[in-house]
Amino acid sequence: MKGESQEVDKEIECGEPLLLWAVRDSNKRFVHVGMLTSTEKGAACRCLCRSCSEPLVAVNVGKPASHFDKPRTQRKHFKHLHSNSEESQCLTSVAKFLALQLFVEQDAIYLPQRCRTVSRVSPTGITVHAYQEIPGELVQIKSRTWVDDVSAILHLENGREMLVTVRANQKVDDDGRSVCVLSLAGVCDPAIASWDSDKILKYLRLPGCGMKWDSHWDDSELDSQKDGDLAEQEDLYLGGIPQKWLDNLEGKQVNETILHWLIKKTVAETGILSVPAFSFPVRQEMPDGSMAEELATCGGGALQLDDIRLERRFDTMVPDVVCRARKIGSNGPAVDLLIEAAVTNYINDEKRKKIKASCVACIQIRADLFSRVGTVYVSEIEKIICSDASVKEWIVHPWIADEVAKAKRRLSERAMRIQSGINAEAAAKRLHLEGERKRLEDRARLKSWLKTTTDLALSKGYLKALKASWAGQRAPQLGTEPVALSDLWDELKCRKIVGSNRHSVEVTGSLLSTLVRIKAEAVGEKGGALVDQFAKALSNNTMATGTALVIMFTLNRNNLSMTSLQAETFRECCERLHTAVEKRDAHVFRLTEHDRLYALLFPEITSDLQSDYGTELHMSRLWQTHEVQAAKDQRRLERRQNRVALVQRLRNDKKQSKQTEVLDKELANFSGRLQWIRRLSDGPGAGVLYGMYSGQARLQYIDPMDVIRTAIAYRDSKCNVDAALKAMPFKHAPDIPEAVRLLQISGLCTTPT
Repeated sequence: MKGESQEVDKEIECGEPLLLWAVRDSNKRFVHVGMLTSTEKGAACRCLCRSCSEPLVAVNVGKPASHFDKPRTQRKHFKHLHSNSEESQCLTSVAKFLALQLFVEQDAIYLPQRCRTVSRVSPTGITVHAYQEIPGELVQIKSRTWVDDVSAILHLENGREMLVTVRANQKVDDDGRSVCVLSLAGVCDPAIASWDSDKILKYLRLPGCGMKWDSHWDDSELDSQKDGDLAEQEDLYLGGIPQKWLDNLEGKQVNETILHWLIKKTVAETGILSVPAFSFPVRQEMPDGSMAEELATCGGGALQLDDIRLERRFDTMVPDVVCRARKIGSNGPAVDLLIEAAVTNYINDEKRKKIKASCVACIQIRADLFSRVGTVYVSEIEKIICSDASVKEWIVHPWIADEVAKAKRRLSERAMRIQSGINAEAAAKRLHLEGERKRLEDRARLKSWLKTTTDLALSKGYLKALKASWAGQRAPQLGTEPVALSDLWDELKCRKIVGSNRHSVEVTGSLLSTLVRIKAEAVGEKGGALVDQFAKALSNNTMATGTALVIMFTLNRNNLSMTSLQAETFRECCERLHTAVEKRDAHVFRLTEHDRLYALLFPEITSDLQSDYGTELHMSRLWQTHEVQAAKDQRRLERRQNRVALVQRLRNDKKQSKQTEVLDKELANFSGRLQWIRRLSDGPGAGVLYGMYSGQARLQYIDPMDVIRTAIAYRDSKCNVDAALKAMPFKHAPDIPEAVRLLQISGLCTTPT
């Protein structure tokens, strides 16, 4: 609109559109709020709402630019003077009227495209739709005539006329003539009332803006094309089937006939058919009684079809398609192939038997497996027929026989492996039974030997097995039966040759292993080395309890090749052990639970082991002797201590008696010669007197504070000075006259004149 202000107002975005257009009360022409001057603010604008005719006020008109920089400030707009309850409805109406005025008053207008959809029911029962369209165009306006405030007739330069209106479904003018009608009734966005004119005109060129044709100059041309457009759409579903195929058919029969026609037509025209995989289970009973199964499988793929014949007799049948088929990508021979199109009548059991008896490959295309039937285009159905293997079912597969033969061979090989396993298992079982019988015989012989052999043979057998264990070797065997250490130990324990502590015997580095080493190395150059190791073990205190004495017995009984230094060392070690025994040291306490075993294996130390030296009995006897002697010594000590205590007590009594006599004599010198000066706690206290006069008295064995306190206490209790002196804890006679002098100089007592 000419004269419209180009000022860009700064605004705060808000959720609701603002009314920027109004009409003057004089001519009802639209005025943009930006066209108002500063003197036309508020009600002075003399503007009305185009929708409800209510007076409007101009808000924020005449404000400086800085005003719109403030937070939450609205831009310039119109507002109803009395009420805004119908603001949104007024915005919608103003949008339609404003769009009509701006559109009609253009010099050139862009007419939208004319489009419509026509439809009819096809022979298949499907409603087909055809889309008809007349493109949009830019035309020049020669003149315009307003019919009323909501409609205008535009006269175009090419002599055509059109009615532009905001009414809906207007078909004729006031004279009853049919005209070309463009309706703006759908232009109802309330936001249009808050746009400028350029933005509104741009919006009216957009598809979906609300402008539509109620009638067009070229509608008759579209009517003449209707049948052709619908026929073209119908052909998308009919696929070019001859009309005679559809004559006298109704409802479901039409769809079945069309689908049957499409299947045969597509197979004949394309010559390529995707087929599914086919599997056939082959079963055979195995030697172990189980039933094994192998699948004879031919993979899916595509077939090249040649020599295609439709509905030609083949043997006693008339299949839908007879052809020669070859795998694409394979050099195999071509085979005869029957193709059946199954829409409602599928191949029954009788026909299956007949096809299989003819030994000809056959595949069935099943319409019931189509993902969608009856509402899809022919092109999609043709694609399903050619490429979708899931809609096809093999009746007889041309190449499955070879795969069945391979499956049977695999089953035969599996049966042979199972039979070989059965035979091997039987042989292994026989061998196991024979070995078990032999083991039981050897086990019985071993038990018999354990019960009947001598103690010496049993002990030597145990030592032999134990040596093998120490060396990490296999246990000795009796025939095929290994001699277990546990069996030998149990028999030794049963005969009371050993005790219960098996670990102390069998562990590496045990006493038994040490005795075996001594026995092996005693005679030779290494004999002296045994003494050095014995001395080292004693010095580090690593000998186990009781083992040191037995080792000493063994070393002493064997003739060792020792140097003089080693002999002296051995003697010192023996003396240390004897001393430890005499002192009843627990480290050398000798256990005797395995002595019978050691005696049998090492007879040279039998006499030592039979003695009780270092044993619990020996230690107990030594302890008893020690206890008796200790008791005698204790009684002797107590008698001596009693005599000394008696003499000391007599001496102390004599000394005490003499001291008391001296103290009494000294106290007698002052008896009756002193009296108190102050009475009943008058005067300074004991602490003050002590601080003033204690340094002037030379007391040795009594505290001056005790003297002052005792004197004050007896004075306050009205006792005489003699009683107070006797109550003082004197231990030294010269302290008595010094105490009297302290009492006198402190002013507590005096000598009466």
